[in-house]
Amino acid sequence: MSTRAAIKQTAAFSAAFIIFLFAARAQQPAILGLDVTTDKARYAPQETVIITLTAEGATAQKNIEACVDLESLGKTVVRQCDAHLTLQAGENRLTLRLRPPTRDFQGYRLHAQLRQAHHEMLAEGFGALDVSSNWARFPRYGYIANYDAGTPTAEWIRELNRYHINGLLFYDVQYKHHMPAPPDAAAQWPDIAGRTINRDVVLSLLAQAKDRHMTTMVYNASYAAYQNAFTDGSGVQLQWATWPSATTERTAANIKSLVLPTGTGWRGWSTPALLYMNQSDPRWQSYIFAQMNRLFAVLPFDGWHIDSFGEAEAWNYEGKKIDFAASFPDFVNAAHQSLQRPVVLNTVSGAGEEGMANTAAEFVYSELWLPDHPTYRSILQSADSTHRTNPNKAIVYAAYMQNSAAEKLTLEGKHAAFNLPGILIADATIFASGASHIELGDGDRMLSRPYFPDDKVLTLTPQDRATLRDYYDFLVAYENSLRDKVEPADIPIEIDQARASANADPGTIWTIARKKDADIILHLINLTSAKDPSWRNDEGNIAMPSSRHQLRVHVTASELASAGWASPDMDHGAWHTLPLRKTGTNSWEFVLPELRVWSMVILNRNNHQ
Repeated sequence: MSTRAAIKQTAAFSAAFIIFLFAARAQQPAILGLDVTTDKARYAPQETVIITLTAEGATAQKNIEACVDLESLGKTVVRQCDAHLTLQAGENRLTLRLRPPTRDFQGYRLHAQLRQAHHEMLAEGFGALDVSSNWARFPRYGYIANYDAGTPTAEWIRELNRYHINGLLFYDVQYKHHMPAPPDAAAQWPDIAGRTINRDVVLSLLAQAKDRHMTTMVYNASYAAYQNAFTDGSGVQLQWATWPSATTERTAANIKSLVLPTGTGWRGWSTPALLYMNQSDPRWQSYIFAQMNRLFAVLPFDGWHIDSFGEAEAWNYEGKKIDFAASFPDFVNAAHQSLQRPVVLNTVSGAGEEGMANTAAEFVYSELWLPDHPTYRSILQSADSTHRTNPNKAIVYAAYMQNSAAEKLTLEGKHAAFNLPGILIADATIFASGASHIELGDGDRMLSRPYFPDDKVLTLTPQDRATLRDYYDFLVAYENSLRDKVEPADIPIEIDQARASANADPGTIWTIARKKDADIILHLINLTSAKDPSWRNDEGNIAMPSSRHQLRVHVTASELASAGWASPDMDHGAWHTLPLRKTGTNSWEFVLPELRVWSMVILNRNNHQ
């Protein structure tokens, strides 16, 4: 055979082989993505975790190997693999059982992979896992606020479980504030807004939530009664009420109260006003605690989410001044002792936060309002103040994004999409501050208003929800570096290619320094697209900040051994090591490959041994 003929034959064989390979690949079903979910929002130590892998776009395929790695700061601590699995046509879900390490109160990142028997990667997906015997250490609070007949209860709870929501506030499910238990055997009852509450829906939501290890908290105020409380047979007494001054005539008509708005656009209230009772009066406490116990007897909630209305003061029947915020700790402790159940109390605008930090409350819950907490920095300051009082107490913030826009849309009967960049920057601020954000609920909805049932005018797109899943996976995977006895640190930070600010100034990269044991934890939040320092973003006009690349960062610190970084905006929160260079006495620099919205860097003094 001539050389030319041999070359032709070889070329023909190569072409045929390439065609064969492409044909073989074409016959393999494409897997567009791999969704990773766990069966519960949190797990007790020693508890088996059931992980479901959903292969999107897959058809029938045999000899699949599925592996899940449990990671902590980039190190695989557990690997679970199952081989010789089959994806059936129309059945694209695989399940694995995994036993995590026994350490309590520990977060992990999940990294799942599907491979062919010959180890070719088909797809990979990501998630997170919280091993905590009690939800109160790392609360991720969500809400339920609508109880219409036909509510897809299993779907709603399943959706919230995807974000690892481990506690649910059931908002306005009670009958009356002073008589929260619904009438015996009633299939439905009206709430304060005249909405119909369906018992079967409530019971189904409770059962679904408990199966997911979500703690269920029922909403009711600490000092509220309907206007007819003295005449409806409840037993509420005039002497337990409060008045707006020491000299106001002590009649029912003059009681200090929250008058509910009326007129076009407002709902049909079941009472025209809520009367303010004296939460410090032992007689009122004994009465309302007994009423709450009646509620728990007919609706099996785990605990009481106690609301307040932000009132500063009032006067009791005898003319003595009442400081509402100052009396919160005693009320919370008395409620917990009497009910022997979890309790949480809303400190409106932060009033009473520090006092709540050393009570029996599960965590500090604070509803942030203007003008007390108008800026990103004010959230960090609030969290730092609470943690100085009690480093062991967790924090949850109710912060309503685009609240004014939502109010306007409601009155106009219109709908719009949330501004995602504003949500991400606010969540980055809250999470980096060592707190969490009550914002997700009713399946796939998000709060924009303090009246939780009004959660329909601003919506999240499917892509928004996917992005938020990365943020909540990050909150869980790195919970021990974000809010496990983490303290503020006074560490100067400079960035060569950008203007850095420790004060969250708009147009800058906000730098936050924390410390824990041998770690220095640095948060970089990209505020370059923010037009003002307000977290609420009422105009909904924050642009997604431009990514910054190869940022050279300088820090002042004593001897360091290693560095690494992670971001919820990239690689689904994967941990990456960072080269660290010493530039002088107590001077170090590293190059952060990328900053989109939020990146976290951990500098360690002993290489995480």
